[in-house]
Amino acid sequence: MIADPSPRHAVVLDEIVTHLQGGPARTVLLSGLPGIGKSTTAGMVAERLAGSGIAVQRAEADEMSRSRPFGLIAGLLGVEAVYPPRPDTGDRMLEAVEKLCAEGPALLSADDLHRADGDSLDLLGWLVDMTRDLPLSLLLTRRPLPVRTGLTVLAARPDVHLLELCGLAPDELDALVTARYGVPPGPSVQHLLAVTGGNPFHARVMLDDLQRRDLLETEHGMLTTTATTADAPVSVQAGARAHLSLLDPPTRDLLQVLAAWGRPAGPEQLAAVTGSKPAALLGAIQAAVGSGVARWTDDDSLAFTHDLYRDVVYADLEPPLRTMLHAACAAELQAGGEVASQVLQQSSAADDAAEPNAADPEVALRLVETDLAHAPAQAADLLATAAERAAALPAGLGRARLEDRIVVVRTGVLAAAGRMAEAVRVAGEGLERTTDPLVRSELVRLRLHHTVSTADMPAALTELDRRLTGELPAPGREAMTQLRRWVLLLEGREPVGDGVPTGRSGAALLPAAMDLFLAGRCREALHAVEETVRRREEAGSPDWADGPTAPILPAWFALYAEGIEAARERSVAARRLAQERGRGWQLPYHLFGAATIDHVAGRWDDALAVLDAGQEATAVTGTGWLSRPVGLTLAIRIRRGEFDAAATGLERGSCGRCPNSTGCRWSGSPRCCSPRPAVTPPARPNSPGGPGPRRSAPGAGYGW
Repeated sequence: MIADPSPRHAVVLDEIVTHLQGGPARTVLLSGLPGIGKSTTAGMVAERLAGSGIAVQRAEADEMSRSRPFGLIAGLLGVEAVYPPRPDTGDRMLEAVEKLCAEGPALLSADDLHRADGDSLDLLGWLVDMTRDLPLSLLLTRRPLPVRTGLTVLAARPDVHLLELCGLAPDELDALVTARYGVPPGPSVQHLLAVTGGNPFHARVMLDDLQRRDLLETEHGMLTTTATTADAPVSVQAGARAHLSLLDPPTRDLLQVLAAWGRPAGPEQLAAVTGSKPAALLGAIQAAVGSGVARWTDDDSLAFTHDLYRDVVYADLEPPLRTMLHAACAAELQAGGEVASQVLQQSSAADDAAEPNAADPEVALRLVETDLAHAPAQAADLLATAAERAAALPAGLGRARLEDRIVVVRTGVLAAAGRMAEAVRVAGEGLERTTDPLVRSELVRLRLHHTVSTADMPAALTELDRRLTGELPAPGREAMTQLRRWVLLLEGREPVGDGVPTGRSGAALLPAAMDLFLAGRCREALHAVEETVRRREEAGSPDWADGPTAPILPAWFALYAEGIEAARERSVAARRLAQERGRGWQLPYHLFGAATIDHVAGRWDDALAVLDAGQEATAVTGTGWLSRPVGLTLAIRIRRGEFDAAATGLERGSCGRCPNSTGCRWSGSPRCCSPRPAVTPPARPNSPGGPGPRRSAPGAGYGW
């Protein structure tokens, strides 16, 4: 680690510390290219805060991290990553945070999030929420590529401070050379270092290469070189490759095994993969560490000093050798009792250069239905790979059936993980390919669910009417009929009903419960919606098909039937249950409901933060019912005199893409609602009530 940061990085360092120690956003996401100094900067921040008495816990993702569900977050919190993940995994992680913060202020620092597992990325959003109420700060680092949807959503949150780490300025590169060689660089060295774009790691690699080739010397108190740009490495990878070429064959062999392993490894593990004894690797390990290519970790494992070396070593492996090494790694992981998803990752990599077969997709399906039942993000990523491998099989009935099984499970998993747009895209591809009527029916149901969630009511009604005119079994017709009634209610196309359900299913009870609520009969509505949720649970509905808002409604109804504290308890419990059961698509609804409770309780700052987080989450889920959160945001901004911010929100509400939820004029948009909702006061809770006006909701003036 560099003892003193460069001036430019020192400014960034101070900015990060300021935010983490009580700034408006106590989560900092540090982004930058490989070698730019993200980990070094994060380490300096951790040292500074630890010196001030703050508890610091750090974790780093590696190549194998994406195949261990909740692995990154478990390592960050010092909690055992139980495999298979349990339904209460999220609760255990959050309890660990609360316990840590009960002992005093804490910093959680996670490096290389672009390689983290999806379930850990989802939980990071919860940790960001907790920074509002606990003495907790988060420092996260990532590369811009590969793009991870979870990180994109996280970076867009208003309570996350995004920083892009840039390269060193010319004078800072001069200081780097002076610190290393005792003299400043002359014009010739400065010219060559300019090629690195100020990347400190790349600059060091280039200097190492020039020094190895005796192209550096000191003249007249300056470091000079006889090299030209033609003599310098054409890329930093070429410099790293030249460095690696100086190592003896046993050391290069060891590094190839480490590259295929994909994460830090102990000598015993490396020896098992190579079929040798740990003592036989002594010389190779010493040479790898002595060369600066490898290092020892805190837990006595061997790791590359920088990803660049691993990338170069792995890229230079011939395909047959890569296949052999991955197969050996998979065998060692399996023998060591490692998690099945990581074994599958290694065996899949071993098959990349081999003839495709159906074994891995079958294993993936089995893992998703068993081990990964409570890790939806991991399951979705695994099934994406399984779909690619199935598509590479020879055409025929066997492949078609395998692809049908994968697409049904995959769309459900994606929807449960909240990745609705991707789920619909995959469903559409499946509908174009499959001829199985049962598969087609399942994919159509999911597509309809998404259409309703995106608030595209004309498209939903068109699809429903087309289906209802055709041949349908009785249960299917009943489900479609009740869904059509729910769609009409959501958009407020009909007067408030009498609260009498037209059937006994959960789908029939849901519109009736909402009618009761809109009529001001809040306690009756709460009992009805609780029964709705219970019946849908008993029916075994898919996690993505339990009604667009059914599990969220009890907390909202309870706000007016039982009060603030009861509503908050229900809201927290419902959100945790959604996390346990992989209902990621519900996240915006949960956040909007929690914001409503905060607003009524007078916690307006919290309400605005939660509203912003919920609206950012809709970028992934595709949720289109935004008139209520937009209206609530406007109400708070206007009442606080924040008219510029309110005007911006008004423009967003005027876009024509925010249909009025249940027909109520929630926000101040001139296009879809009046500045202040003109709502007839609802009947008192538990009074007989009645249809009243076309729409009349308790708390409509609050924007929810």
